[in-house]
Amino acid sequence: MGSDRLCGLVSDTLQHDPLSGALSLFINRLRARMQVLYWGGDGLANWYRRLEQGTFQIPVPVDLD
Repeated sequence: MGSDRLCGLVSDTLQHDPLSGALSLFINRLRARMQVLYWGGDGLANWYRRLEQGTFQIPVPVDLD
């Protein structure tokens, strides 16, 4: 997925400003591919990583109450 489409997801679906400087992380359903979208002040950076083996481990939130 390209940077323009990821910007659209961040702004329209997540209701966040993609130019705020925050990192936006996207992981595919099989958890083997990950993209990070970041505004560096003078342009967008889009980092992409694909695992050849295994999956990304997603942390589970813990309720502290």
